[in-house]
Amino acid sequence: MLRRVVTIALLLVSTAVYADDEVGIVVGGADQIHTQSETAVAGWLTHHYLKVTPNALSKDGVATLLNCLVIADMSCARTVVEARATTDNVISITELATGKKAKRSVQLSAYWIAKKHDVVSLQRTCENCSDAVLTQTIDAMLSDLIHLVPAMNGHVHITSDPAGTATQIDHEPAGATPIDRDLAYGAHTITLTKDGKTVGEKQIDVQPGAKLDVAVPIHIEAPPPPRIVVVKVKEPAKPITEEPRSRAVPAVSKIESASWYASIAPTKSLDACNSTPRFICAVARPCRSPMAI
Repeated sequence: MLRRVVTIALLLVSTAVYADDEVGIVVGGADQIHTQSETAVAGWLTHHYLKVTPNALSKDGVATLLNCLVIADMSCARTVVEARATTDNVISITELATGKKAKRSVQLSAYWIAKKHDVVSLQRTCENCSDAVLTQTIDAMLSDLIHLVPAMNGHVHITSDPAGTATQIDHEPAGATPIDRDLAYGAHTITLTKDGKTVGEKQIDVQPGAKLDVAVPIHIEAPPPPRIVVVKVKEPAKPITEEPRSRAVPAVSKIESASWYASIAPTKSLDACNSTPRFICAVARPCRSPMAI
């Protein structure tokens, strides 16, 4: 079983303004892991717009720093960086590798040592750690580590018009504008909300030591125009009125034939029918003629 300890010292520049973005890389260990790790670190730095600068620590300084990390003496490591490094920050990654290359397991420890700051660190395990997996693990490790380093933070001043608008930073509540906050290096999302709705959003990129004034515009949608509803009202129906009926007995028309207007019995004569009052004859059954008797 192959067992070896490889230590890589990375030296990053951090100044009061982010224009100085040069980075020193010092790698120690077996040549096979040395080359792959150095390539991974250089790629990560380039992706994050940082420049690589060699020889930020002397050979004696690198050896002393590695000895401090082996015995886990963080005070010793910080003293070496503050006294001997030409940069304000040093990142050291130590690797404990076991097994063959195809199936090796690598225990990774990353340390960021910044002048006038406490040392911060992270640990990762790379299983079946081929060159491709090692590169991915180092990339993810450095991306997490840089967010823990106060020396790599920037300061933002967030405003809005009107002031007093609820604000979220990376989808976490941050209070109401105006806001002053130190943010980690990298991309961040500033969101303004009102009544639970997003009314403004802005993407920012924070660089080490940068001071940003961030004015987030507010876009409030105009309320929709009032809705006009036309209601058709039916006209009430006109009441139907009946002409009052007259209680007077209608006049009897002129008798054209006495046989149709008699009120006497059928056995009576026509003379008797003709002697009956007209208003009775008008509703009576017809009289029979004497010939019919």
